[in-house]
Amino acid sequence: MQTTQLVYEPLKIDQAPAFGADVTPLRLFRWRALDARSNEVAPPIIRPLVLEVPTPANAVNVLRLLLCQYDEEHKLWQPLVTTWDRERNVLFTRIATFGVFAVAEEKVPYRTSQP
Repeated sequence: MQTTQLVYEPLKIDQAPAFGADVTPLRLFRWRALDARSNEVAPPIIRPLVLEVPTPANAVNVLRLLLCQYDEEHKLWQPLVTTWDRERNVLFTRIATFGVFAVAEEKVPYRTSQP
Protein backbone atom coordinates (compact mmCIF):
# COMPACT_ATOMS: atom_id res chain seq x y z
CA MET A 1 0.00 0.00 0.00
CA GLN A 2 1.34 3.42 -0.97
CA THR A 3 0.80 6.62 1.02
CA THR A 4 -0.19 9.72 -0.95
CA GLN A 5 -0.68 13.17 0.52
CA LEU A 6 -2.74 15.81 -1.30
CA VAL A 7 -1.34 19.31 -0.96
CA TYR A 8 -3.04 22.68 -1.48
CA GLU A 9 -0.44 25.35 -2.23
CA PRO A 10 -1.70 28.96 -2.50
CA LEU A 11 0.06 31.02 -5.16
CA LYS A 12 0.22 34.76 -5.75
CA ILE A 13 -1.96 36.07 -8.58
CA ASP A 14 1.09 37.66 -10.21
CA GLN A 15 2.58 34.15 -10.54
CA ALA A 16 -0.29 33.11 -12.81
CA PRO A 17 0.22 32.45 -16.48
CA ALA A 18 -1.61 35.11 -18.51
CA PHE A 19 -5.40 35.05 -18.50
CA GLY A 20 -7.59 36.21 -21.37
CA ALA A 21 -9.04 39.71 -21.31
CA ASP A 22 -12.52 38.35 -20.54
CA VAL A 23 -11.70 36.98 -17.04
CA THR A 24 -10.17 38.31 -13.84
CA PRO A 25 -8.29 35.85 -11.60
CA LEU A 26 -9.29 36.09 -7.92
CA ARG A 27 -7.40 33.16 -6.38
CA LEU A 28 -4.60 30.94 -7.65
CA PHE A 29 -3.40 27.64 -6.22
CA ARG A 30 -1.58 24.43 -7.05
CA TRP A 31 -3.06 21.10 -6.09
CA ARG A 32 -0.58 18.25 -6.11
CA ALA A 33 0.15 14.83 -4.70
CA LEU A 34 3.23 13.80 -2.71
CA ASP A 35 4.49 10.37 -1.75
CA ALA A 36 5.69 9.39 1.74
CA ARG A 37 9.11 10.98 1.01
CA SER A 38 7.55 14.29 -0.15
CA ASN A 39 8.33 13.63 -3.81
CA GLU A 40 5.72 14.91 -6.24
CA VAL A 41 3.81 12.03 -7.83
CA ALA A 42 0.98 11.70 -10.33
CA PRO A 43 -1.19 8.88 -9.02
CA PRO A 44 -3.84 7.65 -11.42
CA ILE A 45 -7.23 9.17 -10.72
CA ILE A 46 -9.70 6.39 -11.42
CA ARG A 47 -12.81 8.52 -10.85
CA PRO A 48 -13.02 12.30 -11.03
CA LEU A 49 -12.37 14.02 -7.71
CA VAL A 50 -14.56 16.82 -6.41
CA LEU A 51 -12.64 20.04 -5.88
CA GLU A 52 -14.35 22.51 -3.52
CA VAL A 53 -13.19 26.09 -3.05
CA PRO A 54 -14.70 28.75 -0.78
CA THR A 55 -16.33 31.58 -2.70
CA PRO A 56 -13.85 34.50 -2.70
CA ALA A 57 -14.96 37.49 -0.65
CA ASN A 58 -13.69 39.85 -3.38
CA ALA A 59 -16.06 38.41 -6.01
CA VAL A 60 -18.35 41.01 -7.56
CA ASN A 61 -20.93 38.51 -8.88
CA VAL A 62 -20.87 34.87 -7.75
CA LEU A 63 -22.88 33.88 -10.83
CA ARG A 64 -19.90 34.84 -13.00
CA LEU A 65 -17.33 32.78 -11.07
CA LEU A 66 -15.66 29.75 -12.55
CA LEU A 67 -12.83 27.40 -11.75
CA CYS A 68 -10.09 27.07 -14.37
CA GLN A 69 -7.17 24.69 -14.74
CA TYR A 70 -3.94 25.64 -16.47
CA ASP A 71 -3.11 23.36 -19.39
CA GLU A 72 0.71 23.12 -19.33
CA GLU A 73 0.89 21.43 -22.73
CA HIS A 74 -1.11 24.08 -24.60
CA LYS A 75 -0.13 27.01 -22.33
CA LEU A 76 -3.69 28.19 -21.71
CA TRP A 77 -6.40 28.25 -19.05
CA GLN A 78 -9.23 25.75 -19.47
CA PRO A 79 -12.56 26.70 -17.88
CA LEU A 80 -14.10 23.90 -15.83
CA VAL A 81 -17.79 23.18 -15.35
CA THR A 82 -18.36 25.02 -12.07
CA THR A 83 -21.28 24.90 -9.65
CA TRP A 84 -21.95 27.34 -6.83
CA ASP A 85 -23.48 25.89 -3.67
CA ARG A 86 -25.39 28.85 -2.22
CA GLU A 87 -26.02 27.24 1.18
CA ARG A 88 -22.36 26.43 1.81
CA ASN A 89 -21.00 29.35 -0.27
CA VAL A 90 -18.50 27.15 -2.13
CA LEU A 91 -17.65 26.53 -5.76
CA PHE A 92 -17.06 22.99 -6.88
CA THR A 93 -16.08 21.05 -9.96
CA ARG A 94 -14.85 17.58 -10.86
CA ILE A 95 -11.22 17.11 -11.86
CA ALA A 96 -9.20 14.25 -13.24
CA THR A 97 -5.67 15.66 -12.93
CA PHE A 98 -3.58 17.68 -10.49
CA GLY A 99 -2.07 21.02 -11.41
CA VAL A 100 -2.54 24.78 -11.19
CA PHE A 101 -6.07 26.08 -10.68
CA ALA A 102 -7.70 29.48 -10.41
CA VAL A 103 -10.96 30.96 -9.30
CA ALA A 104 -11.78 33.57 -11.92
CA GLU A 105 -14.61 35.95 -12.60
CA GLU A 106 -15.94 36.48 -16.09
CA LYS A 107 -16.25 40.12 -17.00
CA VAL A 108 -19.70 41.43 -17.86
CA PRO A 109 -20.05 41.76 -21.61
CA TYR A 110 -21.37 45.12 -22.76
CA ARG A 111 -21.86 46.98 -25.96
CA THR A 112 -19.73 50.01 -26.72
CA SER A 113 -22.17 51.35 -29.32
CA GLN A 114 -25.89 51.32 -29.99
CA PRO A 115 -27.24 49.02 -32.75
